Amino acid sequence: MKRLVLILSLFGVYTSTFSQVVVQVVSNPCNPASEQSYNFEIADWTNSPDMLLPANSVQAELVFVNDGTTPGVFTNIGTPPLSVETTTDACEDSLWTQDLTGKIAVIWRGGCEFSCKVDKAQNRGAIGVIIINHTGDAVGMAEGTCGINVTIPVVMIGRTDGENLMTCIAGSGVIAFIGNNNGLYANNMSSDISNILMTESSAIPWDLAQNGIEYPVDFGLWAYNKGFDAQNGVTATVDVVYNGLSVYNQTSAPVNFAVTDTIYFDLGTYAPALWNVGTYTATYTINDTNDQDLSDNVFSFEFKFTSNEDVYAKCRLDSLNQPIHNTAFSLNETGCNGSFENCIVFKNEYAGTRNAMVTGMTFSSRPIGFTITSQYIEIRTYQWNDVFADINSPVTFSNLSLLDSSFYIYNDNTLIDSNIFLPFTTPIALQDNQRYLFCVFNPGDSLRTGYDTQLDYTTTINHYLQPISPVSTVDLCSSNNKVWYRDGFGFDAVPAISVTMDIATSVNETAAATTFYPYPNPTNNLLTIPVRQHVAGNARLNVFGQVKLEVFDMLGKVVLTENKMISNEPFQLNVASMVNGNYLFKLTFSDGTSDVFKVSVNR
Repeated sequence: MKRLVLILSLFGVYTSTFSQVVVQVVSNPCNPASEQSYNFEIADWTNSPDMLLPANSVQAELVFVNDGTTPGVFTNIGTPPLSVETTTDACEDSLWTQDLTGKIAVIWRGGCEFSCKVDKAQNRGAIGVIIINHTGDAVGMAEGTCGINVTIPVVMIGRTDGENLMTCIAGSGVIAFIGNNNGLYANNMSSDISNILMTESSAIPWDLAQNGIEYPVDFGLWAYNKGFDAQNGVTATVDVVYNGLSVYNQTSAPVNFAVTDTIYFDLGTYAPALWNVGTYTATYTINDTNDQDLSDNVFSFEFKFTSNEDVYAKCRLDSLNQPIHNTAFSLNETGCNGSFENCIVFKNEYAGTRNAMVTGMTFSSRPIGFTITSQYIEIRTYQWNDVFADINSPVTFSNLSLLDSSFYIYNDNTLIDSNIFLPFTTPIALQDNQRYLFCVFNPGDSLRTGYDTQLDYTTTINHYLQPISPVSTVDLCSSNNKVWYRDGFGFDAVPAISVTMDIATSVNETAAATTFYPYPNPTNNLLTIPVRQHVAGNARLNVFGQVKLEVFDMLGKVVLTENKMISNEPFQLNVASMVNGNYLFKLTFSDGTSDVFKVSVNR
């Protein structure tokens, strides 16, 4: 489990993070052009080698262990369940004759203690061990019974990375490196994901960021000379691609790097006359013709402008604008943590002017135990009224106003790691230049909520100086007060949360002043739904004159969807088949605007 980060201030100047351990495949017969680096956790046991010392680095062939047991299959290992051969868990001794001399052993998590797996592999000659997690990303590994015996490097990688390696490792010739590669090569310019400048959010509604004046994007990255020779004439490039075409390309002037130099490349600001709805991909490249290790020279990230169903997010989004999560966190490190909530920050100059309304949030959860059934979770929106300019000022959480909340109860285990959309009880009208916190609240210690650890906002936060993803918990050991941590679980982990908004920018003043509410409300049979007339078509979406009706229950489940052509008359809906309760009615027009109403069915 990743430990809570208690960072109270950011560095005013750049602090090098390049003196770090890496886990890297340097030769892969399945993909000869690939040099893959992995996210990982490293074991820090009593006699573990100091992997920050380059002399302790290891490079060798990867070999799956075979502990000699009768081949069988774990069919219930991991979340979701994974089938792996029991011979690869390194938990048996009596029949294990495999010689691992000079190899890096690869072992699946499960079956016995981490350290005892490693001890057995070390006794058979392994010079390093990679453990593959069976559930999500890598986690910390306790020393356990055998850790004191281990003197070789031990790391864990995530399940997805491990599964991608399985086929190749089953053959031979996959060579990996574990350690600090500073000084390993004569010529090695480097960066990493924490040192590239990204957008403040991965997705923002187009209606709140229509052009480069409203939403300029700065580009830049830190680069570092890891080699033991000076590097001259090094440049950096950023290339921004939309719909297959390069829309912004900037290359820096050449720079000379002495050994261990760290230098920032400013690659300008992209501020187009009009942003397009859709996905932009920015790719950074460090250009050095002498570089002997290209695995840490190219980095990409995506940012999106959403419309129709407007979405705001800090995490990555998939093609359907759903949050991507690759792990899950909770504040269950000690018995002092009670309820907790993980949040993302929002502030926009045009949110009120353009009638932005928050209608709901999407999130995911994973049980700490074995079941998610009947577990409770809640979404909340706070108006954050504490006054501060940026993170160089004291950032406080003493003036939060809860605007609305909504709860969800999981029905069964098929919903583990599933994205859930949950509407708010009442749509929330946003204001210009007002800070908000959009939070997922966990009342106990039975759930972890989804996080994305494939982005790193370290350089971005140092650049824009704004908070991004605070978390809070109730301190059960002392005050029982809520305690906020401005920087959450760290800048390399953001909540896999998206916020859905309705933004009625195209409604003219006359139309905006007119009330279009369903009636009667409450209703027991026939509901009349007025529709705004003469709604312009949305040229960006290339559709005209239609309205889509969606009805959600208070758990976020869609109970009805209909498509209608706009006419001069309201349309009617028979609700006789709907059970008594409150519902959220959402009308989405062809120009991308929406109207949202709360309706009670009561017979």
